[in-house]
Parts: sequence; structure tokens; C-alpha cells
Amino acid sequence: MTINFMLLALDSIINAAAKIPFMSGGQFSMPLVVRVPGGVAHQLGAQHSQRLEYTLMNVPGLRVAVPSTPQDAYWQLRQAIVSDEPIIVLEHELLYFSKGPVDVLAEAPPMHRALVRREGHDLTIVSYSRHAVLSQEAAVELSKEGIEAEVIDLRSLKPIDWDTCAASLAKTHRMLVVEEDCRFAGAGAEIVATLTERCFDSLDAPVQRLAGLDISTPFNGALEAATIPRVPDIVAGARALCRPAQGSNAGTKSAPSPKSTSTGEAAAGVAQATTAAPKTAPLETAGAPKAPAAAAGKGVPVPAAKPAAAPAKTKDA
Repeated sequence: MTINFMLLALDSIINAAAKIPFMSGGQFSMPLVVRVPGGVAHQLGAQHSQRLEYTLMNVPGLRVAVPSTPQDAYWQLRQAIVSDEPIIVLEHELLYFSKGPVDVLAEAPPMHRALVRREGHDLTIVSYSRHAVLSQEAAVELSKEGIEAEVIDLRSLKPIDWDTCAASLAKTHRMLVVEEDCRFAGAGAEIVATLTERCFDSLDAPVQRLAGLDISTPFNGALEAATIPRVPDIVAGARALCRPAQGSNAGTKSAPSPKSTSTGEAAAGVAQATTAAPKTAPLETAGAPKAPAAAAGKGVPVPAAKPAAAPAKTKDA
């Protein structure tokens, strides 16, 4: 069952599994694991490419794990099975094609502990699931430009390991949150809000978000890819956060009007902003009367002023 069809089971998951332990006063546990594939895969259409983690994050009583490696998938699934709580294990469909080592004897970290996948000191990139993998690829590209990004894989969306994120932000002072989900009311919105509240004094710049477009996923392959962040997008977002001056150099000559939203309006704004003023203004002759101005908005000339009267003659003494 993919996350798209889990909508049919939400009544049982949200109204029963997530509520029974609370409503029974802890008398009944709910050892339930719901393992669901999801995310934008290759041309599956709008109804089969949904990201519903934001829905599950807002349900008290549910836990949400999001593995991004084969090792984490092994660890977190086993941890979920032995738990007495209802746990959703979200697995990105494209990660099923990835390969990696699995050490069955290695000691697993806590199921909801975030991991630092790459050390850095210039900025922190926080992500989860498939985009945690893409963020690591972007960090490699950024290092070629002299930008060392620290990449944090959340591994869990409910609860979130805030301490690991805060410790990284205290070191780098800049953060970019990357997610495949839509930007509006997505997981990234909660991450940015909470870390801004907790770590405001550590920030050298506002925390930025890079997320999917707020539209249904198109079937066309090129359009589908354009709706979610890709490695070049992550690189550009991180670069702009670390070197904001580079992003503003292009607009030093002329800038569009603030109200411009389309190409035509932007061009009009540039033309309006760059209208040349006359090089020299006409000089005024001292004592010369100024030309009469036209009546406001009507083009009717104002009558010229009457000549001054001749001085009155004085009588002889």
C-alpha cells in the first residue's frame, strides 16, 4: 500500500490507533507499524506522487520515521516492530533502487535521532528521506566552490531531534531546509519556525526553505522534475545564503518595478526606472520673469501679468 491509498485507512489510523492508548489511560498499548512508500517517483501521475507527511505530523499519538539509507531502513523498521506505539515508516519509492551497506550487528542509534551525514562550518542543510541524499550530493558540489556545508538527515519527523539541529546551527550560523513536500504548511515550515525560536541569537541570516511547488505533480517527466528541488537548486540556494552579494550583482544596473510580475511588466519597470534626465538644466537669467505655467491639467495658458504702473509724478516744491 502506498501513502496515496493510505488515505482510505486514515480513519483507523488517526481515530483508533493514535487515540486508543490516550483514551484508555494507558491501559491499552498500540503496537502498530504502517510501512508506506511515497514521494515523487518517475511519472506516476498526481494521484500516485503525493507527500502526506504533514498530515501525519499533526496527529498526536503517531510517530513518523523517514529512513534514507538501507542501514536506517533496517534499523528503524526493527525498532518500530518492537515498539508499543503506532509508528508510520515513510519510505521514498526512488530509494528502493539505492544500494548501501547493512551491518546487522552494528548498534543502532535511537529511532528518532538525527544524524550528521557530512561535517561543515559554512551552513547547515537540514533534510530527510530522498532529499537528505540529494543534499549530500549538493554539499560535494558546494565544496568545490569553497563552501563547506554540514548536512543533517532528520531520520524522523515526529518527533524531531531539535538538539542536533540547534548544535549544528550554533556552529554554522546559517541554515537551509530542503524538502520534497510543498512549501506551504509543510514539514519545513515547522522546522524553520521552531529553530528560529530556539536559535535566533545564533543566526547570521534568516533560515531559508527550499521545497516543492504547491501544485499537483504533473505526469510529464520534465514538468514533474521541475516541481521539486534538484541538486542544482540546492547548490544555488546554499550559495545565495552564504554569498548573498553574488545574487544581487545582476540587478545593479537596473531593477524592475516592485509591482512587476510578468516579463512585460518587468520590462516596463526597467524602462521607467532608467529614463534619462536632461544633462543640463536651462539657466535662469537674473531678474527675468518666469514663463507662465499652464493651468493644471487643461493646457490653458494663464494670462500674463500686467506691466507695472509708471511711478507717480511729484509736484514741484
